[in-house]
Amino acid sequence: MSARGTYLFVLPWELQTTGGVNQVVGGLYEGIARRSHLQPRVLQLSWNAREPDESVDAHGRAITRFRIRSSLGPSGSAVRDLVRYVAWLPFELLRIRSLVRRYDVRVVNTHYIGSTELTWVLAKATRIFRGKVVFSLHGLDIRTLATLRGFRRRFWRWVLRRADAIVACSVGLAEETAREFDLPATQVVTIHNGIDPGKFRDLEAPHPGGASGHAPRLLNLATFEHKKGHDVLLRAFREVVKRYPAASLTIMGRDSDTRRSTEELVGELGLGKHVALHTDVPHRAALRALSDTDLFVLSSRNEAFAVSLLEAGAMRKPVVATDVCGVPELIRDGDTGVLVPSDDPAALAQGILRMLDDPELGAACARRLHQLVTTSFTQDKSTSRYLELVE
Repeated sequence: MSARGTYLFVLPWELQTTGGVNQVVGGLYEGIARRSHLQPRVLQLSWNAREPDESVDAHGRAITRFRIRSSLGPSGSAVRDLVRYVAWLPFELLRIRSLVRRYDVRVVNTHYIGSTELTWVLAKATRIFRGKVVFSLHGLDIRTLATLRGFRRRFWRWVLRRADAIVACSVGLAEETAREFDLPATQVVTIHNGIDPGKFRDLEAPHPGGASGHAPRLLNLATFEHKKGHDVLLRAFREVVKRYPAASLTIMGRDSDTRRSTEELVGELGLGKHVALHTDVPHRAALRALSDTDLFVLSSRNEAFAVSLLEAGAMRKPVVATDVCGVPELIRDGDTGVLVPSDDPAALAQGILRMLDDPELGAACARRLHQLVTTSFTQDKSTSRYLELVE
């Protein structure tokens, strides 16, 4: 048993995989370790780990792989799922009690919800767990649950209402969640994602802002999925190339549903010589690419709050982004970047050209974004808000 108590982050996948959620959890882990009396630990859900399987990753983070049975998924037979879950529940709660005692768990903070939240709620209701239960929302997770109807929707509303706190990474997502699930506004708290500015100082470009003459380099960091709007970006970039024939675009992201269609669209639009696609690139390599770019472009159809925008700001990069959900909470048009409507290739092309044609605008926006990010969207501020919730 821990002498200090444990702050347990719960993830449905490996912490080492690429993606914004993992960057957020990794940052919070560091913040909790540095600023709290609690000891952070990551619980990675693994069906093969019937008993806690402990390890320490390359960053020195304590990892435990452990099986926790899901309650009610987004599809299939709800009755069958619940009957199976209830049948196993006594055994599950005994295993949870053992886990809680082993690590002296004081806080359970699940990230990317949709699987084991009911188990933690029931563990607290039965006093097997007596600490705080916090659900952290990242966008796609809660929006997937919001598509459910009937019993499944009522079920998740019931589960959500029993958390000690629900954390949304933007005001827009918090309001959307409270509205969709009829939750008290006071239960859904906004804690913006944050970064550690110190980690970016050696990556900042010596001459930030503006484009490289007539050969501007554009970058997009986003998972290959429909909501990231890579098809919109490519159609917009085709118009950019007409004015800047030597322009290049690099897209880096986790391999997912739209990677193949994105590759095909590059060929269809005749952009093979201008566009490079990279999948599952390590985070450090993605940051190096960001350091070398002239303009960061976020083309998302929906975006709760992109960590990549914070990283671009930390490295003093001009930004063009779509006006969706939490993005305007960071990018203000003509002030900290250029903001354009979503799902509109013409508007996105116009926004990119506006920034490329006016290097002084790009440099000024990059400076203001850097100032905003490094003072108001830091890892320390995010950690402090979480600790206020649980301590």
